[in-house]
Amino acid sequence: MMEEEAKKKLKAAELQCKKDRVKMWQPNNLASKRRKTSMRDLTLRRPHITSFRAVPVIKTSTTADNPGRRFYGCHNHADGLYHIFKWWDDAIMEEFEEIKVVVEQQADLIRYFKSNQSQAIRDCVDKPTIRHCIQKTDIELAQLKEMIIETRYRSVEMKNVMVVCLILICVISCVCVCLGGF
Repeated sequence: MMEEEAKKKLKAAELQCKKDRVKMWQPNNLASKRRKTSMRDLTLRRPHITSFRAVPVIKTSTTADNPGRRFYGCHNHADGLYHIFKWWDDAIMEEFEEIKVVVEQQADLIRYFKSNQSQAIRDCVDKPTIRHCIQKTDIELAQLKEMIIETRYRSVEMKNVMVVCLILICVISCVCVCLGGF
């Protein structure tokens, strides 16, 4: 007797799902595989919180139509109605389908960016700006080369002046010593 009542209550809950009176998470359009899907969207395929702010539990169906089939249900079903109902296998398969779409999109992007014909990188670069930057860098490089050459030349000049001064000091010292000097 109690078992039949439980079966009737579960059947009533299944019917309520069909009438959209129960919270269900279903993908909007699985047929359009090319729609943009984020990982945040994937979390909505499986019920996470009931209307009573409780975490749904996995239960096993005891109906004649679906014996042993697992579903997400609410802890709070004292009134005989499941406030949340979703078949476990449907929810998981929907999540797998959505993950498959995301993986395919990522694989397509990787193939696109790896291809030699990809214009994405070339299109992202503003060619006149890059040319201007290269010209500016070339001018700065030429100025630096000139500064290095000038510094080397000055260094050689300074070295020559010091050598000449040292030779003059030596000559003057020798002359002074030879003349009977100081």
